[in-house]
Amino acid sequence: MKYRYHLLFLGLLSTTFLLGQVTPLTQANGQTVGIFDRAEKSIKGSPYWRDSWVEGQIVWLNGSSTKGIPIKILTHKQTELCTKQPNGDSVVVAITKLKAIYLIDPETKDSVVFKKIRHTENVTGELMRVIYDGNFAIVARHINTLQNNSSASNSDAGYEFEEYVKKVEYALYQPKQALLTKIKLGKKAILKILPGKDQALETYIEANKLNLDKEKDIARLAAYYDSLQKP
Repeated sequence: MKYRYHLLFLGLLSTTFLLGQVTPLTQANGQTVGIFDRAEKSIKGSPYWRDSWVEGQIVWLNGSSTKGIPIKILTHKQTELCTKQPNGDSVVVAITKLKAIYLIDPETKDSVVFKKIRHTENVTGELMRVIYDGNFAIVARHINTLQNNSSASNSDAGYEFEEYVKKVEYALYQPKQALLTKIKLGKKAILKILPGKDQALETYIEANKLNLDKEKDIARLAAYYDSLQKP
């Protein structure tokens, strides 16, 4: 079976894709839109952060925004997202000119922000989910890795497949230095990245019964720590 994909190039990509020649179709907001066909392999799982379409808002680097557009975050790359057009076509958008994405998580119903994070190991940036954003940020990198899970018995039967395996990595982001440092969850690990206010933080944790294995409680503690830095 063949599936048709639309690919939106944002300046950095040529009109030749790795899988073959792309024919430009039209111009959308000054950007080239192309189309190509690809035979789909036998793949289990999903390359997306969430499988369902979620209406959200895209904020661009020039300050403009696109609202009410169905979005899927492609987490097998962190440099692309899918948008759904009125005619039902899915368009893959590179994040070159994107600043942030605002949406509601269809599973938790919480407000979620993905931002393009530029750091020393990736100066062009990658999409990460924001847990806390202040003088520093705590972010989550969602990674869907495509792995070959073919077994000997499957191969003998002529059946092979690949599968997307999901994981989440957490990090401390220091925007002034463009530094991204991997961290773990838990009280000991979180207190380590919030130095110099141990007693105040311990008191706040106890008073508010925070569980620092939970993202929302980490965000509360980070906000409190930021407030202690103000003169």
